[in-house]
Amino acid sequence: RSHSVVLLRSKHMRAVPEMFLWNSISEESKGMVLQLTDKETTTIAEKMTLLLDDLTSKGTTGDYVVAICGSLFVASEARECLYRMDPTLFDPQDWVTQSDY
Repeated sequence: RSHSVVLLRSKHMRAVPEMFLWNSISEESKGMVLQLTDKETTTIAEKMTLLLDDLTSKGTTGDYVVAICGSLFVASEARECLYRMDPTLFDPQDWVTQSDY
């Protein structure tokens, strides 16, 4: 069971708005959603950067797991963000730099 959730929207043209995701979850679960920004929509990279900065500033580095769930577009954008943050996390032959964007 997760302690907190961050809603993400991919850059894909058919991705649903974050508000659609918000309206799709139970009232009980809405208390677990982290509000990282006042902006209505942000990119996955922006949200991941805000999340990791927030966790690091609280001194919780190493005490959390970030699970990216969704389409391949969401996973791809998350991997690109992690690569930009720390390229040493990936093998030099990894496909992370072969984006279609």
